[in-house]
Amino acid sequence: MNSNNINEINDYLFGQDYYNDSVFTYEISEECEETAKNEISKFGWDAVYSSWFDYLTNHCETPHQVCNFAHLFWLYGGQDHPIDNIYEFIGYLYYRLNLEPAKYEDLYNARTIMDSIANDLQEKAGFKKDIWLDDDYVPEKDPLIIQAVDEWRKKLG
Repeated sequence: MNSNNINEINDYLFGQDYYNDSVFTYEISEECEETAKNEISKFGWDAVYSSWFDYLTNHCETPHQVCNFAHLFWLYGGQDHPIDNIYEFIGYLYYRLNLEPAKYEDLYNARTIMDSIANDLQEKAGFKKDIWLDDDYVPEKDPLIIQAVDEWRKKLG
């Protein structure tokens, strides 16, 4: 995709249906990954993340949409970069799943992707250490994530 408009790029990147292999083919996936990489290089991570977060909070309301976004976020390497508002970001994902990602695991691989994002972002930010080794840690029971979900509930109802 060739565009100088970050919103057009994001509409393309996150408008993909991660779950539809007949449309989101390997070739399209590779092209989208390259587009995301170029977008980050061109605009810088801070601007790209800000626009991705805006896309998430303005276009993703259903569990399907949120999980689709989460998988694409991961595919495009979002977890490899620092995020200042990680609890606001993670909280939105869990808010839209009503803190029940396991309920959507069979349909969208929700628990797996949400755990991956929550754990990697918290560890990368230095908020948690060796989180993957803690068998007792469950993101949806984390008080900071619950607090962030509650803030989204107050804000969006």
